[in-house]
Amino acid sequence: MLAEINLLPQKQQRNYTNILVILIVAVMLLCATLTIFSLLNKKNGQIAQLEQE
Repeated sequence: MLAEINLLPQKQQRNYTNILVILIVAVMLLCATLTIFSLLNKKNGQIAQLEQE
């Protein structure tokens, strides 16, 4: 019976959880910001149109 001996150092596994959470939060903040600015721009356009009438 042959014994397998591995003398190479083990690679450290990276933990991507923190990066993934930060990325998801950043994408959600970006979407929320774009939505708010879009709604704000729409309301300002409606106000300008009503002022012209």
